[in-house]
Amino acid sequence: MARARGIQIYVCRPDAEGKPAWTLKAPEAELFDEQGKSIGKHFGGPTWQLNDGSQVTGKMAAKADAPDSQAIPWLLVTVTGNSGSGKAERCDVYPACEYRRRTCAACHRMHSAEWGS
Repeated sequence: MARARGIQIYVCRPDAEGKPAWTLKAPEAELFDEQGKSIGKHFGGPTWQLNDGSQVTGKMAAKADAPDSQAIPWLLVTVTGNSGSGKAERCDVYPACEYRRRTCAACHRMHSAEWGS
């Protein structure tokens, strides 16, 4: 098991109704083992790359609202590929993330004139 510490990068874009909304661009996180030692990184794809050169990529299989209304939804991710020779070559990925979300009020203020809302 690994723990991650990092950020989720969001961009403000119009949603299907033309209203400003935060949209996930990519995660950027460092991965740590149970002793707190850095073992790799997590980034867009989604991809988890370990310091031993192995990596695993995945895709969202399901999503559910987090118990905390200020957190982004929890995701169930299934493995779509493994590469390299190391611990990630036999990895199954099922992360649940508890990142805090930002309100879209600031996004709306930044783009209200641009989007005519």
